[in-house]
Amino acid sequence: MGHRYGLRGRWVLRGVDLALPALALVRVEGGNGAGKSTLLRLLAGIAALAGLLAALCCVLLGAAVGALSTRPVLGRRGWSVAAAVLGSVLALVTTGSAARYAVTALVTGSRTGTFQPPVLPSLGAAATAAAAAFLVCRIAARRG
Repeated sequence: MGHRYGLRGRWVLRGVDLALPALALVRVEGGNGAGKSTLLRLLAGIAALAGLLAALCCVLLGAAVGALSTRPVLGRRGWSVAAAVLGSVLALVTTGSAARYAVTALVTGSRTGTFQPPVLPSLGAAATAAAAAFLVCRIAARRG
């Protein structure tokens, strides 16, 4: 990991590799301008990115479930809420679900102190939401 201010600015941090055990207490020392605050800001930003991507997975899959639970798709009244609840539960508990993977990675990362930002699950959730939107539009157009 490294950081510099601007495209041509001097490197404030360069080649930083940090591995900490879970629940470790760490003291960061250094003189003025050594990069202590920058390091902490970078670490906070990486953790925030992981949380943001996990939330994005859940939102995108929720949008897909909501779209597939509309009346034009189901064709009957009164089924939308039941279908949305069932779809939401399945999106979180089904093996291979992007939402489940993202949330599990976030929880595991908070316990172990290491995490992988769920980039692939986010892309999978975006593809699922796009496919659901396309399908709903096609069904709604046919039913009028």
